[in-house]
Amino acid sequence: MSSQASQTPDLVCLGSLMIDLTGQDRTDSIESTTTYRRALGGACANVAATATRLGCRTAIISRVGADAFGHFTQAELRRLGINADWLQIDPKVTSSVIFLPGGSIDRDFLLIRGADQHLHLTDAARAMLRAARALHTTTFALSQEPCRSAAIEAIEIAHAAGHIVSLDPNFRERSWPDSKELMPLLRHLLPLTTVIKPSLQDAEAIWGPGQTPGDYIEQFHAHGARQIMLTLGREGVVVSDGRTIERIAAIPLDVANTSGVGDAFTAAAITALLHGETLTGAARLGTIVASYRLRNPDRAAP
Repeated sequence: MSSQASQTPDLVCLGSLMIDLTGQDRTDSIESTTTYRRALGGACANVAATATRLGCRTAIISRVGADAFGHFTQAELRRLGINADWLQIDPKVTSSVIFLPGGSIDRDFLLIRGADQHLHLTDAARAMLRAARALHTTTFALSQEPCRSAAIEAIEIAHAAGHIVSLDPNFRERSWPDSKELMPLLRHLLPLTTVIKPSLQDAEAIWGPGQTPGDYIEQFHAHGARQIMLTLGREGVVVSDGRTIERIAAIPLDVANTSGVGDAFTAAAITALLHGETLTGAARLGTIVASYRLRNPDRAAP
């Protein structure tokens, strides 16, 4: 194990590591894309990379294949300063890959899921989770076993240790073999979280379209969420602790890219909470950091 392992991480990100193959053609369709650029992606990588830039010691618990993409992932994590000592290498299953169009709309994608869904927790990872200060994971990590069981156990460990637990409810029905399994998981896990950060698109996917931000927040609270940061794009973010609701305005700017913006927001918000900021203060920092991501035209940058 490397010398990094002796440095207890502030933030552990558990879940998917993807190879993002991002289209270089200005089209919103995978079918019409002819050229792709390879980059490290997935919520785990995105959140950890931004948190590292903000001064956090970060680590990842994930799984990649023993292939060229797995080797690339390990090299990129080292380059970004993210501790990969708990990264698992699968000798039988290839690394997960997602194809993304190069246009301005982030709704079309082609996911070829591989090693990340076979993640399990080791005793060393459990010990590291108990020693760290915060955990971030996603509902994508909950979509299939055995990664689901690993994510559930990690949340339970971090909650029992009194750590910050962040959950991104980035639910998309087509990523779940059985979407009916989502609600029982939310009822069990939301009370164990410190904060969740759904986007409006996430909330619509979970609760159905056509409701107000207040309606979505009420439903998350009803299922056990304690603190919520609901991001609304150009309409800013609404934060709620179950007692008070506050809206924070977005920063006016010319949007060059929306890829990974939510993860940048989350990383900044967790960093702020680790420094003792309030929920509102965390959301304000998230808004500022997300604005830098929105200005960056490089969709492939983690």
